[in-house]
Amino acid sequence: MSASLDSNSWWGSARVLDDVHLHQGGGARERRASATMPMDHDVRAPSIGTVIAGTYRLDRVLGTGAMASVFAATHLRNANRVAIKILHFDLTNNVDVRIRFLREGYAANSVRHAGTVRVLDDGTTESGAAFFVMELLEGETLEALWERRGRQIPPLEVAELMVQLLDILSAAHAKGIVHRDIKPENLFLELEGTLRVLDFGVARVLEGTLTETRAGSVIGTLPYMAPEQMLGKCHEVDARSDLWSVGATAFTLISGRFVHDAETPEEMMVFNGSRQARSLAEVAPYVASEFVDVVDRALRFDRTERWSSALAMRAAFTEVCRRARGAGLAGGASSSASKEAEISAELPSHAHVDVVSADPPFVPTLVSSGAPDLRPVPVGLRPAPVTAARGHR
Repeated sequence: MSASLDSNSWWGSARVLDDVHLHQGGGARERRASATMPMDHDVRAPSIGTVIAGTYRLDRVLGTGAMASVFAATHLRNANRVAIKILHFDLTNNVDVRIRFLREGYAANSVRHAGTVRVLDDGTTESGAAFFVMELLEGETLEALWERRGRQIPPLEVAELMVQLLDILSAAHAKGIVHRDIKPENLFLELEGTLRVLDFGVARVLEGTLTETRAGSVIGTLPYMAPEQMLGKCHEVDARSDLWSVGATAFTLISGRFVHDAETPEEMMVFNGSRQARSLAEVAPYVASEFVDVVDRALRFDRTERWSSALAMRAAFTEVCRRARGAGLAGGASSSASKEAEISAELPSHAHVDVVSADPPFVPTLVSSGAPDLRPVPVGLRPAPVTAARGHR
């Protein structure tokens, strides 16, 4: 029997970096097999209130991953609020890791798109750990939104999010940058509905001066890795590999399932690297065929059969959204948004706002005519106000 999607399972934030490197439960527990990353990190994370580089005061921890910790911080002179990502102390002297860590900022900045997270500064802490300073975002990741929505997001909302994502990726691909780790955890939805792509730390520059990935290296997150990534065929990893990950992300956000059911990381690796992905229709038969076709094409095992570019896939999703709206299924959105705004104004700024009226409007969910989806869901993407700047590993 295949294991279910559980937050405490191995795939909570499974990731592979050169050697097998897996997280459990979103990073709370870890299992490693690595020659360069020891079982117990000497993190030596600065304490809250510490001032680093004489400029930034650390206010609170936003997250800790395998490579770094992320803090909300305040610039002492201009009072700007920022996020600071600090490499774990025992990884600082690892040249490859340090290069990869700092490369994240350079890659994201070079994309020059509002959907990336800009790096504002970098430096070294008093203890010698590398860090960089980023914009501080308010909102939540798509993974958090997915969890909050019961691990299923209506197809139209997913399609609209994928349109934003593919616009960002088209800008990155135009610069010769392949992200290689597109997944719900690396997609951040701001409070006003703008999507941001996080964590360019494993991005590959196809033509440039950044460090090249070694042949045979496996980089990415298991359930969202294209077959050529899983097989370590670095010379075959290109923009179409990211499109496979986009398809896998849409597949999971809609269905609550991964493209392949697997009981162990090893089995997932075998399936991703050797099997054609099943159709979204197999696990979500209620979804309209137009939407299924877009996702299924992105998930073709043979990359030459996938969408030719992020722009082409974006155009397909845009057309799906246009047809759904043209069918007149999106009525009532403005009244719902107005109601939410009124309620939000009456709550303290830190309150969790997720309004569901007694008689909420129905939103288009791109279901097939044979299986209408009449479940009421809140209109719009209104993330819980959680301040973060993710992308930690």
